[in-house]
Amino acid sequence: MKKYRCLLNGQNFLIKMNGVPAKHGFFQNLMVEANHPQQAELLAMARLWHDEDLKKITLNTKKDKPIIRLATIWEMDVVNGPHEAGPDRAFYKEPEWWRFWEMGREQKKLEGLFFEFANPSNEETG
Repeated sequence: MKKYRCLLNGQNFLIKMNGVPAKHGFFQNLMVEANHPQQAELLAMARLWHDEDLKKITLNTKKDKPIIRLATIWEMDVVNGPHEAGPDRAFYKEPEWWRFWEMGREQKKLEGLFFEFANPSNEETG
């Protein structure tokens, strides 16, 4: 069997941080032993989906499920490679899609104001 290091990316996890629920993502490295990279990916994902600590903090409903994707996989040198990757996860707050829509709307308002300022309709010509 070969050793693989899998970098997994969790997305759309509803988690309370500082008492406030919000959507978060995370990255986590997992070391697995497998015969080939596809098997390593499946084993790493299964380990995360069955992680009791992650289940306890996740507040998602069945209609708004979180997802986990493989970001990168490396085949490790068994002799020189690390034997374990720590269980730590690096969480990040996910952007809210509707905020981007609002920002676009605000940008159009600003562009409109600039146009009115640069080209006033009642400007005297002469």
